[in-house]
Amino acid sequence: MMQVSVKTPAHDELDAARPMDGDGAYRADIDGLRALAVLSVVLYHFSAELLPSGFLGVDVFFVISGYVITSSLGTRSDASLGDLLLAFYARRVKRLVPALALCVVVTGLAICLFDPHPAASLHTGVAALFGLSNLYLLDQATDYFAAGVRANVFAQTWSLGVEEQFYLVFPLLVWVTGLARGAGRYRGGTGPALWTLGATVAASLSLFLLVGRDHATAAFYLMPTRFWELGAGALACTLTVAGSGTPRRAVRALPPVVALVILVAVMFAPATMQASSTIIAVLLSMVLVGAASPATPVARLLSLAPVVYVGRISYSLYLWHWSVLSLSRWSVGIHPGTVWWQAALIVVLAAGSYRYVEQPLRRATWSRTRGVSILLGVTAAGVSAALLLLLSGPLAGRFLLGTSANAVEPAHPLTEPYRLRGIAPGWEGEPCVLSSSRQTAKKISSASCTLGAIGAGVHRVLVVGNSYAAAMVRSFDPLVLSDHYAVTIAASWGSAPLPEVANTSNWRDTNRHFWDDEVPGLIRDLREGDVVFLVSDLSELSPAEPTEAGAQARTQLGLGLARMSAELGERGISLAILDGTPFVREAACEPPSIDWSDAPDGACRFLSRAATLARRASLDAVLRPLERDGRLIVVDLMDVLCPGATCTGRGRQGERLYRDRGGHPSIAAAQMSAPAIRAALAAGHASRASRQAPVRPVRYPDAADVIHGPGESP
Repeated sequence: MMQVSVKTPAHDELDAARPMDGDGAYRADIDGLRALAVLSVVLYHFSAELLPSGFLGVDVFFVISGYVITSSLGTRSDASLGDLLLAFYARRVKRLVPALALCVVVTGLAICLFDPHPAASLHTGVAALFGLSNLYLLDQATDYFAAGVRANVFAQTWSLGVEEQFYLVFPLLVWVTGLARGAGRYRGGTGPALWTLGATVAASLSLFLLVGRDHATAAFYLMPTRFWELGAGALACTLTVAGSGTPRRAVRALPPVVALVILVAVMFAPATMQASSTIIAVLLSMVLVGAASPATPVARLLSLAPVVYVGRISYSLYLWHWSVLSLSRWSVGIHPGTVWWQAALIVVLAAGSYRYVEQPLRRATWSRTRGVSILLGVTAAGVSAALLLLLSGPLAGRFLLGTSANAVEPAHPLTEPYRLRGIAPGWEGEPCVLSSSRQTAKKISSASCTLGAIGAGVHRVLVVGNSYAAAMVRSFDPLVLSDHYAVTIAASWGSAPLPEVANTSNWRDTNRHFWDDEVPGLIRDLREGDVVFLVSDLSELSPAEPTEAGAQARTQLGLGLARMSAELGERGISLAILDGTPFVREAACEPPSIDWSDAPDGACRFLSRAATLARRASLDAVLRPLERDGRLIVVDLMDVLCPGATCTGRGRQGERLYRDRGGHPSIAAAQMSAPAIRAALAAGHASRASRQAPVRPVRYPDAADVIHGPGESP
């Protein structure tokens, strides 16, 4: 039986942070592995192009955490489960809360300087303080207009949420299996633990693969689908202290130097291999944490003093690197001219947090009673959370640099009602959109969603599409005021431009309901001379590089347009579509700063007008033949949204053209687009009315040169 070391109180507080081998000795090489993990994540967040799978560093962290926690619990000599849990959670609170609370408060104050609507970030910070940010971010991922992950200054805390939820169940598991029951290391034996850990790891991995096929975001954020990674570290620890030599050999079968080389190589793999590369990274990390011999070359390399130091400050480094990079995206951007001082600032903040917050407070005696120590930590988290809630509530907007005129328009007004003076009824907003992935039974009524009165002899325009349709609600004022049209606007967030175009997103069920149940009913109310206007973002149909998926989507769009045009034409109804707009999402100005389109040179990769039109050519090859045959009205807003040689997001007079980095037109852009839309619809009507003979059939779907863009095979 292994000898049990007698620990001092300081040791008792630090053992959960200091990686140990099977005999309770400190393992500097595991701190070195932490350094590799955190540096890969930091480099990936600076530029994914440099290290495409650098995000695997988080998975390495999970394995290390599982190993260290198991080693820590195995050295305990608590007489009861209650003693074990109190001691464990007191150590965890002292280890995690101080540095997290400092980072959250400072970063929360800072984001209020740049983000006019910081609630999403601040609420993530509140959730992070209580180990729930992964669940909050998962909920935000189903919100079409939630700020993107890169816009959220606390997005990195999702992994802390996973770990802290793991901590709720894992101590119970090791107690039940005997790993931490009574005096002595692994007093209850490793047999039950090996079987239990093996089964739970296998179940969690299966769940990760199963859920990941249809709900990749849930598989990414949820603890049950990540348990297998932390469990793998626990399994490696248990195997290395098992009495039999066979389990030890099983985890040490691959030489550490080979495992390290392959692990680094996997981080250069394409991000599209995420599922398989994650499994490989976890298995290799098991080998590296299980290779406890300090005599190996890999252990000596990872035990070098500078490497170990980076590993020791890895927690603060992980917290602060994202704060600096995210705040930079909101302000000065990230480009070659800023990288040097951003990297230096990250190191200074992390080193300062480690030296003056992490270490002193982890070593300090908060209370002689462990329960009081836990309560103090929870209180500190609560006070920090209260400050963030004040910043997102009563103090919202008080610290914003600049004026509201310089702030990017928030996305939320897309659902606000809009009415024209002296014209009834108006567009009611929320009743006219499917704004949740769960709204698969919501009804949209023309009565609530129409600008102008619907009556005898009044022509109508039915606008349908995704969130772009709602963004363009102010584009139809002249049609209502001057031409006396009634304009009905219905939208479904995340929908495809037509039901024929495949939608594999989280919005696919709502998309199906919108096109199968709501749009047909709205179309049935139309009469001869009316117009159906399709308004959606078509950028995914014109990817930067030719792809089979892009070609297939354009084929589906062409077939859908031909079908809908024929059906509407039989009733004398015209079909119009908004052509592709500038690819502002890819300008790399995310999230929008106070004025993202005026970001420093090099911070935004704007496309030229010529490049934009060239990339859109494959989409136009689908739309223009239908237009020439009188089957379709193509509304092109390129002159409005890109009036110069470069599509910078500014109008001719400096107007801001987009309300967010998602490319939704601003109120100004919608109003500026009104004349072009009115002219295009009028010209399309005139062209259709002038045709006395049936139009010749369009060449879908047999003409590959029409469906497929340049360089794409049919």
